[in-house]
Amino acid sequence: MRTTAIPTSRTFARPTIAAATLLCAFAGSAGAADLYGGGSSFAVPFVAGDLYLQTSPRARLSRDPAVVSPAVPFSAAQLGRWSSPSYVPAFRRFRALYPGDAVSYCQSDVERKVYNRDSYAANGVCGDWSAIYFPTGFSALDPMADFIATEMPVRTRDYWLFDVNLAPTHTAMMQIPAFAGAIALTYRPHPSMGSVPLSLNTERLCRLFSAQITDWSDPALGLSLPSPAPITMIRPEGSNSLTYAFSAYLARTCNGQYGVPAGHFVVSAYFDSAFHAAQPGARPAFAAIASVRNGDADAVALTMGTGTGALELGYASLGAVQAQSAAYASLNGFLPENLPQAFNLPANLLLKAKVIDDAGGAAVPMPGANAQAVKNCTLLVDPQWTPPAGTYPLVAVSYFNAYYRGNAAQKLVPLKNLFKLFYDPANAPPPPPGYAYLYGNPGFRAQTVYNINNCLG
Repeated sequence: MRTTAIPTSRTFARPTIAAATLLCAFAGSAGAADLYGGGSSFAVPFVAGDLYLQTSPRARLSRDPAVVSPAVPFSAAQLGRWSSPSYVPAFRRFRALYPGDAVSYCQSDVERKVYNRDSYAANGVCGDWSAIYFPTGFSALDPMADFIATEMPVRTRDYWLFDVNLAPTHTAMMQIPAFAGAIALTYRPHPSMGSVPLSLNTERLCRLFSAQITDWSDPALGLSLPSPAPITMIRPEGSNSLTYAFSAYLARTCNGQYGVPAGHFVVSAYFDSAFHAAQPGARPAFAAIASVRNGDADAVALTMGTGTGALELGYASLGAVQAQSAAYASLNGFLPENLPQAFNLPANLLLKAKVIDDAGGAAVPMPGANAQAVKNCTLLVDPQWTPPAGTYPLVAVSYFNAYYRGNAAQKLVPLKNLFKLFYDPANAPPPPPGYAYLYGNPGFRAQTVYNINNCLG
């Protein structure tokens, strides 16, 4: 373990670094194989770093310097971590191991639509987090992405859409679990809290997000604060893979307990659906809701506003929280950085040929007519898995998706090398705080590496 259990919240001092406006004019590529991917903001601190926070406007696109095409007229960032300069993001480590290859990654909530060619394509605009852009792709050279990263594994509906749009050229989906990360509960401290931290347990968490607790002064929180101090929930706009992972945890942990009705939390990528926020009167109501569209970093920034009005509570990656010096809570006596270097998941928790049921988030057999060996190329961590005792319990698994067939020949070896880096204890960089590899069990690791070697063509 890198940390010990501490029943407190935490804030970090942020270095003062002037934001830079980057106008990238890329033309031509220096890399033998440039890999273009995109997806969740949650994955970014691990794979790309947090230099995107230092651009103005804040960048969606993080690129290895070797990736110099296509040209983009908006903010972009290099791979690295300004908040911890010694930390090497995974994609930068990949470049050091394979100097001829490089990675470009776009933060985007439309990753599944890009992957399935559902009205979006990888060569659409990634853009930045300013109001003038909405991502329609990853700013890649070609319409097909090389990979996506997401906390929302393949669902039944995703399979059928892929089958209609891409099966003739790409045959089947390829999915591996890449790593795990803590979902940090970030908040703005009440002015009267002083140094009193926010310490949550499972019951408090369930009651907060089911709107049974809507004020920081509620005695159930044990903070002894003056009333009123209403809590504003931070809601990501649109589809959000971290909302999917968080709602799955709450549905598994809270439904039918702690005053939460059975079926209250619904596994969904949409906040209003997951938390019943779209059904006023049918369920308890949050005191207030504030929406954000700019990923993890913006969700954290909104909890850091000034004033003594409604005080915010949200969820994001620990990397985005720490990089902005925001406060975050402990859960059941553990802080989100209290994760091991790698989880040791038994091999029987790595499910083959399973997808997530559209209705309830359960693992079900993959549909369709492909041979079993082809279906086995979709790997899923059992959705009932929970981290072992002694670690922070609120964890999401990030997945890589690629294509079983139809990949560009010159990219096959680099793509396999990139994926295998996450299962290579000798060469993988240490994970940043709040993240962990999944290579701890030899059987789990061997099966995943086998799929990487045999399920990309």
